[in-house]
Amino acid sequence: MKTAGRWLGVCVLACFLLPYQVRYSRQAVEEQERYPSVPFTLRPFGNETGYVSYAAGLQGGDQLIAVNGRPFTGRTIYAQELEAAQSTSQPLSVTVRARTGERRDSEAAFAHCTCVIASRSRIILTRVLPPAFCVLLGFAVAVLRRSRIEAWLFLALMLCLSQLTFFPDIRASGFPQMVDVAAWRDWLRAPATAYESFCHASWPAWLMLFSAYFFRRQDGGNPRPRPTAWFVAIPILVTAVAWSVVWVGWSEDFSRTASFGDALIGTSGWATMAGFGCAVVCVLSYSRKWAVVMVLTGICATILLRWVWLGLPTYYFARGSDHALHIVAAVPGGMLARPFVAAAFSCLAFVVVALANRMTLTKVEVAALLALAVAAPFVCVSMSMPAFPALNALRNPGIPLTAGGLGLVGVAWSVSDRTRQAETLPDGRASD
Repeated sequence: MKTAGRWLGVCVLACFLLPYQVRYSRQAVEEQERYPSVPFTLRPFGNETGYVSYAAGLQGGDQLIAVNGRPFTGRTIYAQELEAAQSTSQPLSVTVRARTGERRDSEAAFAHCTCVIASRSRIILTRVLPPAFCVLLGFAVAVLRRSRIEAWLFLALMLCLSQLTFFPDIRASGFPQMVDVAAWRDWLRAPATAYESFCHASWPAWLMLFSAYFFRRQDGGNPRPRPTAWFVAIPILVTAVAWSVVWVGWSEDFSRTASFGDALIGTSGWATMAGFGCAVVCVLSYSRKWAVVMVLTGICATILLRWVWLGLPTYYFARGSDHALHIVAAVPGGMLARPFVAAAFSCLAFVVVALANRMTLTKVEVAALLALAVAAPFVCVSMSMPAFPALNALRNPGIPLTAGGLGLVGVAWSVSDRTRQAETLPDGRASD
């Protein structure tokens, strides 16, 4: 019965992920051929406009009422009409309600420019191959060792990693070469939206659980801090489900989930800090030295996350050779962004746990973790590349992506080998 259930789980995931990944990859390549920019953005989980580039008559904070005559009920309406207008190079007609209550119509044209457009080879290198590699590797381990929870945790972690952005989102520059599933017009749209948002929000939980099962204790204590890891991971997973509900609601009918989304946004910073504290608690069961290192890492991450709230300086003015005042970043703004802080903290926490268990690692595992250590800084920095102009060399992702791929293959081999050894034991216990 358990075997049939596991096969059913693999089949259900494959039935969704196969059409999703194929369609995503194909559209990622097709998007490279289109160069129009986005006239305005929407503030999360509502109908208010955010950044307005060149849409005549629009201002930030206007409420979007209709797009090309279609009543705005969710982000899907804007995404679909935007894609249709970009494909035909026709102006986008929008109806908004200003903050004064005035209702007005506006048309937004599209500028065409290729100055910051990535090449097709780079799109394939960063948008097609890495996600497909992660999905296939995760499924291979899950199918081969489907009776072990380590294999399923590895699959979950790989699915989350497949949603990672490896270099700055070109949409931030106004050029949408990213695949927006909200523009899809079939049954796959809502599940794809839920899947992407869940992966973006749940990866810390899967990383924590995988670390608890993957690393072996060397101090003679509890073999793995599994209960603590599950105690910390379950609230993160519940929160990830809540984010998925909000994102699907914003896509389909924002009026049902707008207030819930605002509440999640308001508490996201504190929730991230709580996650930092929980990760620190998971490491306290190791030696005192590594516990202290983890505590200091958590404190630094919290300070960066609440830098502005604490009143610490972000910018200062300096007088240049032309006797003019120039704004200089004391701390790059990208370093204070929640995605960068969370990714950097998670990478450092993973390194701390690996070092705490270094005596129990095999040579293959050491080599795999070293390869991942090469790729991890690139992943963190790529989330805030504009804040690191001295690191523009990292815009060439070939070396770190190759190192990360080799590291993941090594970890996959180790997971498969360990579970194979565990399955050969009479009582089913792990061999370590």
